[in-house]
Amino acid sequence: MAATSHSTTDAAKFAGSSKTGRNAVVGEARAGSSWLVWVALGATVAAVIGWTGSGALLAVTARFDSDADWNLHPALAVAGVLAATMAGVVATVVALSSRRLGLRAGLLLTLVWLGTAGLAWGGYSLSLSAPMGVGFVVAAGLVVTGVLAMVAAVAVATRRAGTVR
Repeated sequence: MAATSHSTTDAAKFAGSSKTGRNAVVGEARAGSSWLVWVALGATVAAVIGWTGSGALLAVTARFDSDADWNLHPALAVAGVLAATMAGVVATVVALSSRRLGLRAGLLLTLVWLGTAGLAWGGYSLSLSAPMGVGFVVAAGLVVTGVLAMVAAVAVATRRAGTVR
């Protein structure tokens, strides 16, 4: 028992902490995991921006004919969607593996970017079946929704991580 207390005290002193014992080790582990919260938040915001931007661009150009200068190249559209999806997958993996965020916040961050992706595809589908000018309104709605989703993601991550009380 004394050897264990002595080793945790030495570990706390080595880490530069003024705390000793089990609290020092737990405190150091929590302080070291806060970067995962910021990685998860950054990846979620990148996914939301990617899906919002891709969905808005696809909604605007949905009804243009094939010879118009405003059409998106299919490879560009696929690249945007894939980049947003990969950022979302990174956000999900990091958020669910972070002990500091917890399962509920990890799931909420995942739902934020998946919901944005669903709205982007829904907006694109709506723009395909609607008259030409509706795509601009749908794109504006997607951008506003994306901004609200980013605010929600920041609120969830910072509140859960303990950076805002």
